[in-house]
Amino acid sequence: MTDSHGNENSKPFQLIIYDSVLPITAIQGTFGSISPSGITWVIRGGSQTFTIKPNAGYHIADVLIDGNSAGAVTTYTFSNVTTPHTISATFAQNPSVVITANAGDRRKHYTFWQRLGVMGTNQSFSITPMAGYWITNVVVDTVSLGPKSGYTFSNVQTAHTISASFGPTIKATAGQVGASHPAGYLISRPVSARATPSSPMQAITSRMY
Repeated sequence: MTDSHGNENSKPFQLIIYDSVLPITAIQGTFGSISPSGITWVIRGGSQTFTIKPNAGYHIADVLIDGNSAGAVTTYTFSNVTTPHTISATFAQNPSVVITANAGDRRKHYTFWQRLGVMGTNQSFSITPMAGYWITNVVVDTVSLGPKSGYTFSNVQTAHTISASFGPTIKATAGQVGASHPAGYLISRPVSARATPSSPMQAITSRMY
């Protein structure tokens, strides 16, 4: 094949007549997306599928095809395209879910006693005891998890509860000679501490506070 100047051109090419392609325009609202976005060119008589996806904590409120409601669909396919089209989507926030948190005495617990978590999101709680205390147990929705310093509710869909209990630490000390085992603060209650004298003739005591 030669060009207008008589030069041969062996490179392949595709001839597209403008009238043979038609635009489909995707208009997305905030808090979600439509893919592909913007303007998509479709060959006349062809098909094109769009995917609608809300952000975390949101849901699809409605999808409009050429201004007409198609409902809260997650995908839509234009088939046998012969005219330009538009697709748009709106999104709404999910309902709130109550998470109730409860701590025992001697606590330093989460930020709020009661938190409104948006459905579909994650909600994290941290548990920190006051000085001289330790976490004895954490219960989530009546299930005992043992001592934990935090917990995350993932993809919240229903109401939840979280509670924590605390106990005092115990300090084992020695006299002027010898050593106590275990030494320092313990995180168990009750606890027994054994004394190891420095020599067979020296006595040592362990005291609990």
